[in-house]
Order: sequence, then structure tokens, then C-alpha cells
Amino acid sequence: MSTVSTPTPVRAAGPRGGTRTGLLLAALAAPAAMGVSGPSLALPEAARELAVSPASAAWLMTAYGLGMAAGTPLLSATAGRRHGPAGVIRAAAVLVVLGAALVLLAPTLPLVVAGRALEAAGAAGLNVAAFQLAGRDSTGRTPGLVAIGSAAGGTVGLFAGAAVAGALDWRAALVLPLLSLLALPPALRLADRGQEPRYIPRPAPRRSSP
Repeated sequence: MSTVSTPTPVRAAGPRGGTRTGLLLAALAAPAAMGVSGPSLALPEAARELAVSPASAAWLMTAYGLGMAAGTPLLSATAGRRHGPAGVIRAAAVLVVLGAALVLLAPTLPLVVAGRALEAAGAAGLNVAAFQLAGRDSTGRTPGLVAIGSAAGGTVGLFAGAAVAGALDWRAALVLPLLSLLALPPALRLADRGQEPRYIPRPAPRRSSP
């Protein structure tokens, strides 16, 4: 017999269970939106340190949008098709970490832009996985909380980006999607718990007639 992993609906243990799951997945998805707005107020400082014009520094925003647009279908068609939401989460987390490391360490604008694009592709994957897992809740409560969290992330990101840029450095405002990693372990447990092995019997070999 062979096995195939199939997603099973998430049944929250009452309203509190649904709320906890929704908040967890919102925490996984919201930093993707924070990455869109977070660098807005840090661009002038980035332009000065990288010795580029403000128009060139705007590529730090453009690259993030392009990365998100590419990351959603790419991760869904590769890791998502083979391993479901858990595979998307793992692959996306790797991209976020690699992209953020490049953003923090790169000395030139083109490399920082490349890091932002990688980071965005990973953030998009985490956002997609959060909504996929939320969709297993038949009550609709969990998807609603994830949508609210994702929308709020854009507003919060603007202020969070300004705060970390002032307290630390302009580069810190560009790596807010790293906050998704705080929700990674419980999100992976949730994704793995939703995969149940289904046994498919193999047809018996035909016997040739005498």
C-alpha cells in the first residue's frame, strides 16, 4: 500500500481555540505587510549611506513588491505542491533569512535590493501558507483573523519601521519580515498536524489463466 498526505479540516476547540489559531496565523502573515510599509521613512537615510539618489533608493520598495508577486506562485507551485503548507513555510522561512542577511550585510544598493526581493518572496510564501491553514477552519473565524492581522501589519509596519530605524539603523526597518519567524514553530506544528496519511491499496497482480 502507498500513502498520500491529505489535509484535514482544522476543528478549533471552541471559540478560544479558533481565536488562538487565528492569532497565531495572523502573526505569521502580518510581517509580510510590515515589510511593505516599514522602510518608507528610512529611505532618505538609506540613500545617504549607500551614496545613491532618493529615486534609486526607492528600488528598495519596488523590489519588495516584485519579490512578493513572484514568491506567491513560485512557492505554491514547488514546495506547496509537494509538501503542502508545511513545505511552503519551511522554504519561505529560508528565503526570509537569506534575504534579510543580505540586506543587513550588503555594502551596495544592488545587493540590498536583491536581498529585499528574496526576503519578499519568502514573506509572500508565509502569507500564503497562513491563509491556506486558516482555510481549514470551516467556521470562517480563523481566516477573518488572519485577514485582519495582515491588513493591520501594513499600518503597524510604518510606525515599527520608523521606530527601529531610529533606535538601531535604517537596515533594521528593511528586515521586519523576520518577525514571522517568532510564529514559525507553532505554525509548523499546526501544518504538520493537519496532514493525515491516507492509505491507497495497490491493485493485486493479475494471474495468467492456464
